[in-house]
Amino acid sequence: MDAWLAEWGDSALLFLGSVGSVTHLDEQGGVRQRLALVREVGEPFEAVMGGQSVDVETGEARAGDGSRWMACRTTVPSPSGITRSHKAVGTTTTIAVALPLERDYTGRIYAGLPVADTALALCVSAQFDPIASRQALDDTPWNRALNELVGDLWTAAVLWQFRRDPARAWRAMPLPDDMRDSRDPVAALERLLLDRARAGVSHSLVLDVAGQGPLGLDDLAVEDETLVGVLTEEEVSRVAERTAVLPGVARDEDGRWREVLTDWENHDGAVPVMVDLYDALRLLDDETRSP
Repeated sequence: MDAWLAEWGDSALLFLGSVGSVTHLDEQGGVRQRLALVREVGEPFEAVMGGQSVDVETGEARAGDGSRWMACRTTVPSPSGITRSHKAVGTTTTIAVALPLERDYTGRIYAGLPVADTALALCVSAQFDPIASRQALDDTPWNRALNELVGDLWTAAVLWQFRRDPARAWRAMPLPDDMRDSRDPVAALERLLLDRARAGVSHSLVLDVAGQGPLGLDDLAVEDETLVGVLTEEEVSRVAERTAVLPGVARDEDGRWREVLTDWENHDGAVPVMVDLYDALRLLDDETRSP
């Protein structure tokens, strides 16, 4: 039992809304192992899932070791015309995702409790059909249909996070190196979210820019790494002929934002205009610029 609880960690309680803690006691009543989360209700928002508008509940969960997650949860009509493996299908089903707000977090897939790991910075909960051992998801039409709904909620959740805390949102963005060479349902979900990031998130992402208001990525400019600290923000936006530059507060310290934007650019996603050294040469003709 101790090894089981230790492997799960506090995040095992992420989607058990009515459970705040689980404690394993020894025969004398002493605490052997304890899992606990503190939850705070957040601001709800609307999202489109399965072609329908739904209300999404949000909140923040905190563990004793400082780990934090932004959790989003909603209930939608069950996939039509699809049955579950040896289980009845209700008229509605609940989907939830949680985005870790700290570095170096291993993602997990839940069917009530954790069932499988994922390389993505993401926790997902849905009424998935696991295999008999509950160590993986079964490859069924039901699970594939749930993956599509998870993709809808995940897209809405990361767009919401980009408006609230953009620097942290980049770590939730999948990259090709995160993908596993597998055909199982978890790998299929990972590839789905990579596609959603490229085709959906990049084009819908809106960032609040001081003095300008909300702007999409194609309204922004960004400087090549060789020009960091060399050009001012005004010069970068002027050379790129864009409204503003990607704000510093929207860039994560690890530089994942550059990797993500490169991937999006290579797969027809929306990206800021890149100003490189060649572009910057035109500033040499600006007599008002200090050397």
